[in-house]
Amino acid sequence: MLCWGQVGCKQLGLTPGQDGVSSEATHSDRLLKHGRVRHICCGDGFTVFVLEDGKVLYTMNGQKQRKPARLDEFSAERVCFVDSGASHILFVLEEGSVFSFKLQSTQPGLTSKTYSEIKPQLLKHLSGKCVVQVACGRNHSMALFKDGRLIAWGQNAHGQLGLGTKDASHTSSQCLKSMAGIPIAQITARGAHSFALSVSGAVFGWGRNDRGQLGLGDTEDRHSPTYVKQLEHKKIVYISCGEEHTATLTKDGSVFTFGAGSLGQLGHNTTRDEIKPRLVAELFGAKVSQIACGSYHTLVFVPSSGKVYAFGQGEKGQLGSGQTSDQLVPLPVKLASHTSDTGPANGCTIQPVVSKIFAGVNQSFAECFAERDDIALKHHSSFISMKGIATVDDLLLEKWSGIDDGKLCKSIKTEINHVFSSAASLNGSFLETTKDNHFKTSNEVSGVDMSAMHLWFEKLQRNVTVLQEVTDTVKKNLMPSLLESHVCVETLRVYLILPELIEVVKEQKDVVKLTSLLSRTILSLEKSKLKILESLWNNLNNYFFKKLVMLFKTVCQHLLQKTFQKQTKFSEDLHNCLRILQKLYEVNCFADLKVAESNFYIALAEVFGISTLHIDSVLDLIKYPCIINMETKVETFNNLCAFIRNLPENEPNQCLLVVRRSMIIQDTLKQLMMFDKTTLQQQLQVIFEGEFAEDYGGVSQEFFSVITKELCVHQNIFKHYEDSRLIWFPEWEPKLPGVFRLVGILCGIALHHGFVANFHFPLALYKKLLNVQPTIKDLKELSKTEGRNLDDLLHDESSNVEEVYGQYFVICKETDDHFKIQHELIPNGQNIPVEKHNRKQFVDAYVDYIFNTSVEKHFKAFAEGFRSSFPKPILDVFLPEELMAVVHGNTKYEWELLEQQASYTGYTKSDQYIVDFWTMFHQLPKKKKKNFLAFLTGCDRIPVGGMGTLKIVINELRIFNPDLYYPIGHTCNKTLDLPRYSNIRKLRKRFLRAIESYEVFGIQ
Repeated sequence: MLCWGQVGCKQLGLTPGQDGVSSEATHSDRLLKHGRVRHICCGDGFTVFVLEDGKVLYTMNGQKQRKPARLDEFSAERVCFVDSGASHILFVLEEGSVFSFKLQSTQPGLTSKTYSEIKPQLLKHLSGKCVVQVACGRNHSMALFKDGRLIAWGQNAHGQLGLGTKDASHTSSQCLKSMAGIPIAQITARGAHSFALSVSGAVFGWGRNDRGQLGLGDTEDRHSPTYVKQLEHKKIVYISCGEEHTATLTKDGSVFTFGAGSLGQLGHNTTRDEIKPRLVAELFGAKVSQIACGSYHTLVFVPSSGKVYAFGQGEKGQLGSGQTSDQLVPLPVKLASHTSDTGPANGCTIQPVVSKIFAGVNQSFAECFAERDDIALKHHSSFISMKGIATVDDLLLEKWSGIDDGKLCKSIKTEINHVFSSAASLNGSFLETTKDNHFKTSNEVSGVDMSAMHLWFEKLQRNVTVLQEVTDTVKKNLMPSLLESHVCVETLRVYLILPELIEVVKEQKDVVKLTSLLSRTILSLEKSKLKILESLWNNLNNYFFKKLVMLFKTVCQHLLQKTFQKQTKFSEDLHNCLRILQKLYEVNCFADLKVAESNFYIALAEVFGISTLHIDSVLDLIKYPCIINMETKVETFNNLCAFIRNLPENEPNQCLLVVRRSMIIQDTLKQLMMFDKTTLQQQLQVIFEGEFAEDYGGVSQEFFSVITKELCVHQNIFKHYEDSRLIWFPEWEPKLPGVFRLVGILCGIALHHGFVANFHFPLALYKKLLNVQPTIKDLKELSKTEGRNLDDLLHDESSNVEEVYGQYFVICKETDDHFKIQHELIPNGQNIPVEKHNRKQFVDAYVDYIFNTSVEKHFKAFAEGFRSSFPKPILDVFLPEELMAVVHGNTKYEWELLEQQASYTGYTKSDQYIVDFWTMFHQLPKKKKKNFLAFLTGCDRIPVGGMGTLKIVINELRIFNPDLYYPIGHTCNKTLDLPRYSNIRKLRKRFLRAIESYEVFGIQ
């Protein structure tokens, strides 16, 4: 063992220097012969050594003996760790108990303190808690339990206890609830500040920060654990604290320091304080394996060269340079060689091989071995040996599964309780260690090895006894604890792990209970944390995402069936599970369908008879549209509309429109202004002035076909986009007052009564109606040129964006007389150029102007009119794309299906004349086929459900000399009266003439 600094030279058998200072690394043979050292802590006037065999030695000013004394109080136990503050020493035993010794100087007036013999006392408030680590500041302490809980006690003047408050002190231990669930790998403290390090390298600091020792970029104290953003993804594996500075070590061997630098303790060749973590550039190229901070000095060890470097305060010789001056940069410690007096190397000078380094207040130590010692080489890269929190691994499962009699012993139950009662323990398990991927944990990356976790739970499933103990523990202990605070993404891993456990659970009641509890805890997360979890779901492998969906779907189906059977209201558990399923559906949509939408559907119509459900149950269901397929949604929507029409307060009435074809817009808008809400919800009847045709639905459908076409071509109502052939609200005021509210009413009537009305609106309209914000993708649909240009701007990787695009924060606004003027997107926008750093802001502002700001008044009027036909909850059953499809119809023409669904009166399907008819029909161009569709239904677009919903009837028209007549289409019931012409040529001629001039011939 090499020692230097203020190390109690007489007690260790060293050659004393001035005031008991050894300024060079000197051997202590008295200590070395006791065995390898596991840990050392040093204070003012004392040093404590924990050996690998668990024994404890100590030196202390005031001792009579001249060699390290054995601490007999632990002769029957093994000590695994020790740490000290200014007034106390804590000992951690292998089995988890903690003992404390209060330091009281026997001669307080002396410069160097002297103490009486150490007599540790058991800390009863920690008894039975299984402590794995302790950390001591100057006058405060922390303890980490095996289950991941972190507690603190002592002075709290700077918030160093991390309790969210600043007060004098806490004599009893307090739990840091804000750290609940974080898988802590290390805790450390010194002075009046504290740190915790997660297993994936996340660093949290709190307490005093007047010199920047928390690395947060300022000098404000923190009363709660605060994430050190500057160290994110740096692969931090160890932290060491000085009195007012901090050093961190990465797995790659880099060292970052911050805090007080007045004595050079940061190693940056300056005495300046650093309030942010800064790489010790002077160590560049040297892969450091260990760091240790004294009060005002720092040690690092580089195993490749075997050298220990020191920097900072040297007044007490703690730098080992042979001098007592301070050092601003890392310089090698002068490690004294050793003359062997035994073995083959007797009388030879042996260069020491360093295994471990330690630092105290003003002391430094290096455990060394002979160069040929393989044990020393093996420990070149070792950190200070510390026990960690309980985690899951294969060896543990093998141990649990080794039972033969189907009963679990107490020790196994205890271990299961430690792991599966603790979110922290689970969050520290199943880490993706390949290429250190768990260090990349972020809002998008969980750090969990999903495949390894899946295999582990499959193995767990084989032992029913262990599985049931795990299940009961999770239900009883873990789930209630998940309601506590979450401060980082690592705490959210548990929500990916628990579904894998639930999947292997045997009993259905346990599956339902666990899933219900899991749903409740997920929904209790803060909004920001829930967004992160959704992001983690989004980045799941498709296989695991689908399993997650199927879990919640299965439980939802079970709870729904139970609810409908008992004819009860939806329970809170059912609502919670459905809400999670809906959120998973939204994630799936955002990810462009990781899994097919059908994976979310529950067969409500077949299994539960949705058409017979009470209206309250239906309204509950439509809050979760993901479980309903499109066909059932339309059926549900139509049933709800019919229910509204039949409400007692809605007296039977008729919504009658009498219009002229030549003035269809003006006539319609004028009459709609006179209708109240109740009338708009009644059955629509349309009469074209001067035309005799009874309206059973066909005339109304034709009305919507005609008026939507007129509205779309009218130049003074909507703004037209030529490249997409879509319309949008204009920036100007239209000449027809109130036109947009009336158009909204018209669109609502079409939806309410099931008519197809292709208004040529973009999807953005239906997004806004359902409170979904349009994006640049919607602008690409509306205006292909503008959208493409903005997309190019957004993804341009060149450095001279400003010069290439020459764009400012302005947009061209069109007036009612089609002049264009500039409009500023932000204040003073005409003087703010679009550059690389602000281009996203420009694109967002541009899209917001097109879809929101410029049309706010017109859209509001449209939305009010649209919703006047039905209350908002009814619309919630649809997604924007689905609502658009119901209103607009589609153009997915499946002409063969039209033939397959047809029925006949007077003809048969195998009749040669019918065979000839369909042969002729399928040979027609697409435009002619669409004309026939309009001739027969009043619209050339396909309603939701596809061609299969158009079940046409072909009647034989029995008349004398049929060659003189045209086919007759009845749009009211989709019926075609077809004469039996003398030949196929006559059939084709008369048929084409009829469908091309359907306004004149035969529409009834």
